[in-house]
Amino acid sequence: MAKETLLALMIPRHPEVAVLPHAPRHKRNPRTCWQVLRAMTTWFNWLTAQGVERLGEVTQDDCEEFLEDSWMSWPGRGQARRLTPGTMVIKVRAIQTLTLYGELCSGDRYAERFMPWEGERSARS
Repeated sequence: MAKETLLALMIPRHPEVAVLPHAPRHKRNPRTCWQVLRAMTTWFNWLTAQGVERLGEVTQDDCEEFLEDSWMSWPGRGQARRLTPGTMVIKVRAIQTLTLYGELCSGDRYAERFMPWEGERSARS
């Protein structure tokens, strides 16, 4: 799913991507795609650790718990620090992006009509 989503981000005018109603229409650069991939990897690893095996099982409660667990960072094993809302927005948007391209994905995807944090701010301060 991550591979298909990242390819869609880089080639938004591809015929299979262009027909998706909510997909962004501007091409993403490799640096942005790297950030999205890192955020997706963190999300997928967190879900696996929680025993969630398929994206179709993800609930809003899972999203909230992930967000709460993700606010802290331990740089260089030093003292914990709270991440900035801007950093959290990157994570949240990457997780939401999976919804926008779900129709492309040949394997796993969120349940139909599920959007993490739908209608809410992407990061809470």
